Amino acid sequence: MLTMAVLGCRLSRHLPATVIGADKIDDLAVLQYSGQTKSIAKFRKPLDIQIGDMVAVIGHPLHGLVAIKPIFEIGKVREFQAERLRRLWRFAIDADIRRDNSGGPAIDGRGYVVGVVSAKINTPAMFKCTGKVHRDIGIIIRQDRALRFLGRFYIAYTGDDVRAPLDDKLLFDVAHAFVERIGCWK
Repeated sequence: MLTMAVLGCRLSRHLPATVIGADKIDDLAVLQYSGQTKSIAKFRKPLDIQIGDMVAVIGHPLHGLVAIKPIFEIGKVREFQAERLRRLWRFAIDADIRRDNSGGPAIDGRGYVVGVVSAKINTPAMFKCTGKVHRDIGIIIRQDRALRFLGRFYIAYTGDDVRAPLDDKLLFDVAHAFVERIGCWK
């Protein structure tokens, strides 16, 4: 992230983009580009995430090759170090988070953004520390933390909580409309 300001970025539609703000600690960035968006993400208002709630992540993780079509993973909010993660403005989900999922949206069952994918648990390191095997645990930056970040750069956002629950296909379609693959280089 330290080199983020000198990186060039491009959206999957080959539109040049510029990094206008970044947060090294939370690994968040705001990009600006000229072009039309297919859709605008809406945040869940108010945020009320509970253990067991369904959360999906969508993005272009590496599976050997960069995914051209976004990969959609559905999981549930876990009670994994809940108090510690709450203090760090994060929560855990049981989903197969992969390299390059970071920065993608975490959405609820109605297609509202509830957070941003941050990382996945390092299973071998956790086993070494705890003697327990923890697999497929993703760490999500809570939306309130992400919205504070957007506020630092005066980025407007919308949110509500009126949409009915969506089936998996409609949920993917809603999310796919506001997700782009981004490539960056020095």
